[in-house]
Amino acid sequence: MQPIVGGQRITLAKREARNGQSDGDSGNQLASLFTLESFDVDALPTLKKGEIRCRILCLNIEPALRAWLTTAAVAYADAVRVGDVIRSAGVALVTESRCPKFRAGDHVYGLVGWQSHAIFQVAADGQRLLLCDTRIQRQVQNYEEALAVWSSILSHTGLTAYLGLVDFGRIQRGHRVLITNAAGGVGTIAVQIAKLKGAHVVATAGSDAKIKWLKDVLGVDVALDYKTVTNADLRRAFNPGLDIILDNAGGRVLDQALLALSPGARVALSGFMTAYKSTETRGLTNMYRVIETSSTVQGLLVTGEMMESHTKAKEDLYEWFRQGALRPIVNVRRGLEQSPLCFQSLFQSGRESVGKSIVLLDDASDSLPGHNAPWSAAKPTINRPFRDGVQDGVKETVITNSRERSIHLLTRLIPSISSRGGRQIIVLFIHGTGLPKELWLHVINRLSENVMATPNAQGQNDIACVCFDMSRMGESNRLNRQDGRSIEEGQTHEIWQADIIDVVHDIASRSSETCDFILVGHSAGSTAVLESAIKLTNSNVKVLGVVAIDPTALAAASSPAASAEPRYVKALKSSTARRRDNFPSTDIARKAYKSMPLFRHWKDSQLEILIRFAFTQQGDGSLQSKTSRETEMDVYENWNKAFPVLSDRFRAFPCPLLLISATQSDIFPHALACLAANQPSAIDVYLQTIDADHLVIGSHPDELADHIYHFMQKL
Repeated sequence: MQPIVGGQRITLAKREARNGQSDGDSGNQLASLFTLESFDVDALPTLKKGEIRCRILCLNIEPALRAWLTTAAVAYADAVRVGDVIRSAGVALVTESRCPKFRAGDHVYGLVGWQSHAIFQVAADGQRLLLCDTRIQRQVQNYEEALAVWSSILSHTGLTAYLGLVDFGRIQRGHRVLITNAAGGVGTIAVQIAKLKGAHVVATAGSDAKIKWLKDVLGVDVALDYKTVTNADLRRAFNPGLDIILDNAGGRVLDQALLALSPGARVALSGFMTAYKSTETRGLTNMYRVIETSSTVQGLLVTGEMMESHTKAKEDLYEWFRQGALRPIVNVRRGLEQSPLCFQSLFQSGRESVGKSIVLLDDASDSLPGHNAPWSAAKPTINRPFRDGVQDGVKETVITNSRERSIHLLTRLIPSISSRGGRQIIVLFIHGTGLPKELWLHVINRLSENVMATPNAQGQNDIACVCFDMSRMGESNRLNRQDGRSIEEGQTHEIWQADIIDVVHDIASRSSETCDFILVGHSAGSTAVLESAIKLTNSNVKVLGVVAIDPTALAAASSPAASAEPRYVKALKSSTARRRDNFPSTDIARKAYKSMPLFRHWKDSQLEILIRFAFTQQGDGSLQSKTSRETEMDVYENWNKAFPVLSDRFRAFPCPLLLISATQSDIFPHALACLAANQPSAIDVYLQTIDADHLVIGSHPDELADHIYHFMQKL
């Protein structure tokens, strides 16, 4: 979309004539209430003291606006008058300022209205504009993701979810939580917070597709269609009781939920979607349960003043986003003229979009000072929520290897680091057996933070982080089986090498720049990248360095008792056998994993990825194993046979090597002895240790990323 030329605004042309329509047709005429007008931006007056001139970039489209379009004012705001600009929160760029609080180039959030340009008298007549958190600019891949975060997680939407669950709800692990309208803006953030806090989440939404999405993507424990669910089904879902209710809808579900309140429960009311859709609202008949259970009911209305004062809430939300545990889920439309249709769609049956609805007014590639077009050129994935650990800002690609098999890749660009003379750096991450590639995303996010915190030089987008599944693993394996391709039984060293080399050559051939590669592998993936780096020596691809994290085959090859089964193999076999059992719920699966020494120190967010990777959630909330236990056990039992002894090959190793060893596994002494005995002095070998067990990728992703980053600086 081209930037807006001149000015545009949308005003209220007439009021809605509401007569108690049904849920299905209540929103079909809303777009006709508005008028799109043009105006001369240059004709806007000269700024007075305390004023700022802004270009509006992003608008929040919310159901609550419908209440402002009636003739009666609501308690916290006057009704929008006919002829006035439609009131709406959003993000704007300050282009000129006579207010000491803001300066040109700042991004602000507040009630900016459906217009492209405006002048605001800061803090006058209740107007309150807040400075957007500038740290977000260092955490995202592109400009549009920054707008998505500012408009959802760090807006009144995210704060409503936080206050309802954390501040008022005092949520704890094991709490049973009901979140209504869970596929909406507040709901999607609330579900993520509840899950990262370890709660059992019951969620409601309005279609089968949304129900499936809530289960498959956000991992809710029970999801119900509020339109079709019976009261008996609700009672079963709420049993044995609810500790917290975050209600965004009102109506029958809330009334039934009151019957299931546990003693001392907390009920946060943050929206009333049923009232927005119809003038015929039903009263609650079960409020007596609040008294019987000594429960507390709290209405939530987040104002600009509250957003300014709740510093801890904003800091927690930012930190969860930085860690990758909380992601923006937004439904995007482009162009100011799309605002009425976007608003109308909120009330129409059959709407399958999820998350916060926002309208982006223009491409705004110059709106972040110091970031040029390449930073915003990559199209974001914010229209599609993350799935199985695939996070927003990460591009999915499927390539075909030399054996005509599919390889599934995830790529994240890291912007604004020093240029290497037009050569792009590709950091390729290869996981070990039985682990999903999505675990690398936490490492990649931390690596991105480190790189983007480095003082800028003249280049942008010269690092791409890529993780992928080999042809017989994870999503690649699913794609190949789905396409009916005949693929080898078992997993061999040669297959892994071939997949890595194919991916390297495919990336190099598609890039418009010359590529330099850094290969990072964990466990068996380490051995595969070490051998692949040697084989790539005679190609036109340059490998700058290799990071080998607990390379398992090295331990087996260098072990004094190579025929004996290493301890790490026994541990992996034991944990594999146990974790491939089915589980009655996600909570029980998480506890079972945590009871195993190998997973005791894993981050909860990493463990959630592994559980989603290994199991399919059934309709009753139970978990069914996705993969064959026998297949994975066979890999461990035959690992020593599958990989050759590599020690002799290291005499010709072509590039610097970083060996990262987990001190609580038995791999480090053997691998170190192997490398020390055979490495020529001309090659740089760096040794680092992490106090962790073999599966360090799950328990210590930040430390791994820091070691990789410091190694990259030496290259």
